[in-house]
Amino acid sequence: MQCVDNPPNSSRILARALGTLPGGRVLDVATGEGAFVVKLVGNLESYTEIIGIDIFPYSNADGSVFGAEKVRFCRYVIVN
Repeated sequence: MQCVDNPPNSSRILARALGTLPGGRVLDVATGEGAFVVKLVGNLESYTEIIGIDIFPYSNADGSVFGAEKVRFCRYVIVN
């Protein structure tokens, strides 16, 4: 196995890959606080709509990406 002193920056690689893709309609399952949705919004070439879904209510006090146009959060409620 070869050790690498400067491993590739995964965020940079992801941003480069996403920047070439039209997103269309995107569903982020188990979105949590939306960290991946933020990456999608900031890096996709374009998108029609991005929906984050989780069983926990979304709570991000720093000004939510889910308030942006074409981006929303849905809470999935489990009923017995």
